[in-house]
Amino acid sequence: MRKTTRQRSSSPRVRLVPMSADEFTTWWQAAIDSYAREKVRAGNWDAADAPALAEHSYRELLPQGTATPGNYVCSIINEDGDSVGALWFAEGTEGPGRPAYLYDLVVYEAFRRQGYALSALQVLEERVCEMGLDRIILHVFGHNRSAQALYERAGYIVTNVVMCRTLSPLETK
Repeated sequence: MRKTTRQRSSSPRVRLVPMSADEFTTWWQAAIDSYAREKVRAGNWDAADAPALAEHSYRELLPQGTATPGNYVCSIINEDGDSVGALWFAEGTEGPGRPAYLYDLVVYEAFRRQGYALSALQVLEERVCEMGLDRIILHVFGHNRSAQALYERAGYIVTNVVMCRTLSPLETK
């Protein structure tokens, strides 16, 4: 039996709605800044280069912003009509089956630890199934233990692990 997030009912119900132009502009810069910080923290990028590299990555994936075909940049709206976060996913075109790629999920600080992220994942799963896609693939930075725990609670499994050991100059001699 396939484990799904739809089996959970204790999370608050949310809706995923397309972002407005103003919301997108705000999200775009925050997402790029966050991605740059995470890549630096993971040791993948130099801090001086990270902002430009992050912006380049986002421009490659979303060249037409919210109008980029196959991409869905959404606000997460709670039952009170508040925007509690953002979610970006895309229809995949590579590999077996028809995957969706979850590129960004963020719950705004004031709304964290209230079940909104799990609820957004539930709604995402429903939407992806309605679209005829057969799985959701995502990346989590190794240092982001809380995100890893969230995705595990939602039924995601680890499919790949990339590891690194930084060597000091003495160790390389």
